[in-house]
Amino acid sequence: MKKKMRKLPLALTRLRFTRGLTFFIFVFSLGLATKGWTESRSDLHSNKTEAKHVLVASDDWPPLLTEGAHAGDAPIGFIADFFKAANAIQNSIVFDVVVMPFKRIQREVAHGNVDVVAMKNIAWMGDLALTSSEPVIHSGDVYIALAESGRTQTFFQEKSERQWVGVNGYHYGFANFNSDAEYLRKKFNIQLVTNNFSVIRMILKGRAEVGVVPETVLTHFMETKGIKQDAFLIGKAYDSEYTLSHLVRKNGPISVDQMNDIIRQLRVSGELNALVDKITLKPR
Repeated sequence: MKKKMRKLPLALTRLRFTRGLTFFIFVFSLGLATKGWTESRSDLHSNKTEAKHVLVASDDWPPLLTEGAHAGDAPIGFIADFFKAANAIQNSIVFDVVVMPFKRIQREVAHGNVDVVAMKNIAWMGDLALTSSEPVIHSGDVYIALAESGRTQTFFQEKSERQWVGVNGYHYGFANFNSDAEYLRKKFNIQLVTNNFSVIRMILKGRAEVGVVPETVLTHFMETKGIKQDAFLIGKAYDSEYTLSHLVRKNGPISVDQMNDIIRQLRVSGELNALVDKITLKPR
């Protein structure tokens, strides 16, 4: 004999249906949320693991690049700031910046360990397998003297009458790019020192009349030492001019087209011009 099923009240039936539907929606929504969270984590992880690491190297050349204040600190300067900005505008490449001696850079490029040589002119790199990006900075070496009453730009034109100071081993336009120390001493009344900062100090101390230094170095020296530009008479014409670019290793993890695209993006955004303004001289 079949037991007669008791008919539930309509209100109770609706309540049970509503509770069941609510529970189903909750479980379904939780599943979607978990799936989305998992995929989001997966995407973040994927972006990090898929990004190519590119090693950027430069020798110690303030203000372009120099070691941090303490051991283990990241390098600082224009190059470090440029590639920090480059890392921020895209996620397919991670640029790692290091400081190393110029001779070692050349060896590491040849061995395929350095991918980008930053802020150099391709003419300085011999026959290494590098391709130049579009120019980042147009710069040059300038003549400097102490600013004194009566001194004008003609002071730099009377080369044979001046006491010069320069860096030993450098190629200067006024000497037809002959870097031989004996030639320079015979042809010009010149003292040769070990670095550009020493050239500037010799001028400030009155131990030489005319020096030749990269304008980027002069700008950095004045900024760090608190010296105003009008303390110097600075030549309006360059001793030599050059463009500085990022040199990309052929068959490396980044192409020169990719590098040029990053340079253009930073130029359009105004970030590149702001960085360049910090290391170039005011109109003179």
